[in-house]
This record gives sequence, C-alpha cells and structure tokens, in this order.
Amino acid sequence: MRRFWTAALGVVTGVSALALAGTAAHAATNQPIAQTGGAEITLLGIPLDVSVELNTDTGDITAVNVTDGPGGAAAAMTATKVTPTKVRFASTADGATQVSVSARGDKLSFGVRTTDLAKLVGANTWAGDVFGTGTKSTVPFTIGNDGGNPTFAWGTIPAVDGITTTDIGTWGGGRHDDDDDSSAGGRMEFTKDGFRKVLSVWVSVDGNDEGTSHTSLHITLSGRNIQRKSLAELAGDKVWTGLLCDGKTKATVNYNVAADGTVTSKGTTPADATVENAKHGILVRFATGDKVTIMVLTKSDGQAALAINVRGKRCTDPATVSPPKVNVPVVTTAPKDPRTSGDHKGGDHKGDGKPGDGHNG
Repeated sequence: MRRFWTAALGVVTGVSALALAGTAAHAATNQPIAQTGGAEITLLGIPLDVSVELNTDTGDITAVNVTDGPGGAAAAMTATKVTPTKVRFASTADGATQVSVSARGDKLSFGVRTTDLAKLVGANTWAGDVFGTGTKSTVPFTIGNDGGNPTFAWGTIPAVDGITTTDIGTWGGGRHDDDDDSSAGGRMEFTKDGFRKVLSVWVSVDGNDEGTSHTSLHITLSGRNIQRKSLAELAGDKVWTGLLCDGKTKATVNYNVAADGTVTSKGTTPADATVENAKHGILVRFATGDKVTIMVLTKSDGQAALAINVRGKRCTDPATVSPPKVNVPVVTTAPKDPRTSGDHKGGDHKGDGKPGDGHNG
C-alpha cells in the first residue's frame, strides 16, 4: 500500500485533528508537504543557513532566505532561478558553491553543491514542522571525512509529542565500483496517527577522469497522503476539503467509508460535480477540471489505507502564482564554476542511484 501516490487528503471527521486540510490542485506539492510550512537546514562548515517557506494551502514556495550562518547576514550569493516550485542560488565569488530548493510532488528538497567534502564536514541540522502541529522537529546529523570518503551519522533527535521517529537505515563507506565516487547517508521515518513521512539525507563525492571532484548534499522530506489504520478506525462519515486549480474555488466532498471499506459519496460543493464509481472507491470530477479520487484498500488482517488523489492538469482557469521572495539579488545567469565547463545545478540531481532517493512515502 505504500506504493500509492496521492496529492491531497482532506479533513477526516472522527479520525483525528491531524487529518489534513484541503490543497490546491495546481499546487507545487501535495498537502502533506504543504502543511509543514517549509523547513530549514544549517550547515556549519560552509557556513550556511537556508530556510524555505511554503504556502500551507497550495504548497508553493513563498520565500527562501540564504544566510552566512544562523542569524547571519545574507550569503554572498545570487538567485539564478526563482519559481514557485524551485529556487536556485550560486556563489558570487566563483560559482563553485550552489544551492537549490525544490517543492514539487510529494517532496521538499534542499541541494548543496560545493568544492570539497571539508566544507560539509561537521554537525549539521534539518528542522521542520513535519506534521504541521506547530512544533518543529530538529534532526541533527554529522558528516565526516574518512580519507576522502564521506561518513554519516544521525544525532539525538529531541522528542516531539505525538510523533514517533525511527532510524530506518544508514549507509556509507568505501568507493563505488568506478573508484571515483562515494556516498553516505541515512533515512529517518516520522509517523503520527497513521500518516508517515521520511527524511532522506545523503552526501556524495563524485570524481571524474581529470582527477577533480565535487561534493553534493541532498536533503529530502517526502510524504504521501495515505493514512494507515485498522478499517474499523477509518470507517465513518468524512469530508475532503480543497482549493481547486483555479486558486479561488473551495470544494468539498462528503463521503462515507463503510465497515467493509466501501466508499460512498454523500454530496459535493460545488454541487455540479459528477461522481463515478472507481476501483476501491469513487472519482469526483469538478467543472474546473479537477479530479478527486478517494480510495480505501483493505488487507485480510483488518488493516486499511485511506488515500485521496487530486489532479488538475486540465484546469479551465488555472491560477496565477507569484514567484517567491528571496533575500539576495536575482540574476539571469549563474556564475560559472571555474573547475568545470558544464552547467551543474547545485543539488538538483534526480535518480542518482543513492539509497533514499526514490518513492519512500
């Protein structure tokens, strides 16, 4: 059941106050990520502090600040890309240190690319309000250097009421098969009231045929809108509430989960939405183009998963989203890294094969 991708889970009557509020279908991220309101990383080696703010209704990036350490002045950087889903910065000195922030799909990611491993070595932290409860979880982690190979270890995470934190694996040590690249990192799981999110952190040192290398740090919080509980706990009348893809129309779907897991519609707002039976649930189509699928999957042991998927790619009147605010100058061309001839985009790596990079919600 963990393979399901969903984009928004509504308020669930009779389940928990944790149940998620609605989200805009045009949003950058799904509601589990939007509800965090953003996150922050502190890297003491560079030093660097990066904070991102998200619109808690839509999941769009609204602001990113990059400072030369906690409480410091704005870092010596320029913003080279500023959009509601991605912001990228580059060093004004030589372009060798680059930073990116991405809020898209089921992930909120930070990426840092710098000249060498030494700049990332030390005690660093990630902090965020994982489930939007009003209290941040602070996650310390230490990066080390073992003869040019990165090492990784989690620190002690202060307890947050109602949230269970579990180390679900670390890795590292030694070179890869090509003898040029190495990596280390870990994955930390957060659970609350049947919802799950995973923080993945890994650092990689990538070499090349010329004998030079670069170091990248990747930090990603991922979360999918799936609530896993017993079917008896999930049963009852519920309401999904969301903001449709035009950015102004609020919508609701009233529905019932029966004792056997059957999902039945009990009305919508706007009332002209159409409701169809779908596999394991119902499909609701709004006039704006949004589609809301509500599913319940059950297992023979009585456990179940409630998932809601929202799509609005063919919106009849898509919302206009303003670019986020940044605290440094914005330029259209990034300073070039003198060590390379390519356009490396700090931390913006997809599917690099490292453990923790993938669908882990």
